[in-house]
Amino acid sequence: MSAAEEVHVSEDVWMQMLAILALVSGIFTAADYWPRLRGGAGPAPVAPPVTQPGPVAPTAPPVRGGMLVVDAKGGEGVFATLAAAIEAAGDGDTVVIRPGVYNEAVTISRSVVLSGAGTKPGDVTLTSEALRTVAAGRGRVYLKLMTVANRSTAESAAAIEVSGGSLVIEQFAVAAARDGIRVRDGQIDASDGTLEAGRGAVLEGRSRASLLRVNVSGGTTGAAIEGMGELRVESSDLRAGGSAIEAGQFSKVRLSEVSITNCGGAGVAARSGAEVRISRSRLTDNKGCGVSVDGAGLILEHVRFERDRCGVGFLGAGSLESVNSEYSRLELGPLAIKPGRERDVVVKGSGNIGLDIPAAPR
Repeated sequence: MSAAEEVHVSEDVWMQMLAILALVSGIFTAADYWPRLRGGAGPAPVAPPVTQPGPVAPTAPPVRGGMLVVDAKGGEGVFATLAAAIEAAGDGDTVVIRPGVYNEAVTISRSVVLSGAGTKPGDVTLTSEALRTVAAGRGRVYLKLMTVANRSTAESAAAIEVSGGSLVIEQFAVAAARDGIRVRDGQIDASDGTLEAGRGAVLEGRSRASLLRVNVSGGTTGAAIEGMGELRVESSDLRAGGSAIEAGQFSKVRLSEVSITNCGGAGVAARSGAEVRISRSRLTDNKGCGVSVDGAGLILEHVRFERDRCGVGFLGAGSLESVNSEYSRLELGPLAIKPGRERDVVVKGSGNIGLDIPAAPR
């Protein structure tokens, strides 16, 4: 083969290799674009990775719940007065009060805990001659192991007044010449204590009160509900110079396992629109009737009346449903209805001892 023929063959070989490469490249290009030519989307382009910001941790609220100590004797690191400690306290703080007598009045406008450091309520006494010894407004106040007293004889005076907020009081003693605890459009939950005052507890407006294992002694009234308030009393003893409980217009009263004795008037006085339910309780030795009704509704379940002037007395219209209750040794009998109001009284029930349900008047 001549030199010219060798050069020509070499060129043919290179041309064939270039043709093969072009064919392969065309095949891959067609594979990429053929779906697009047929209307498909083809392989999605690979997007560069995007770095997402991590979750933002919520800002935690400031942690409170600190402790402040009050000691009437003073000392390093303690407050000499309760008022100063309350002023320094924040929501959720606890004020520990060492044993002693504190002659001062305090105003509380935040949620705090006031705890006596003794072993019984008499170890820590807070007393004053101001109109209010403790005045609680906004928030939820918790009192424990202390005596709160008020020596003022002013008509509007009170040992404790709650306005718009709520109060929880445990293992306590309240003593006052006028009102013991007054609640105005607020709430109180009291347990394991004694309440001795001219009027033990007074509810005004749309207030709510719960008394559990509380001994109430009222010079005039044990508990008075003025307005559309709600009162619940359980496992407690009540007595008063007048009525143990005065249920005002449109109020609601629930008594369970309660003893009402030695009252100068009716045990419970229920006025127009009031709803009173008494269960598993006894009303004895009251100079008035066990319950007096004037335009109210009364429900009795397992209630015992003994040595009262009468069991239930109707001064006006009203209704009574008595179930499994007992009426004995009552001066005017189980029922006393004001003459001329017989048609305005509805009485029904069953399982009673000493009570005959009268026939409905025609």
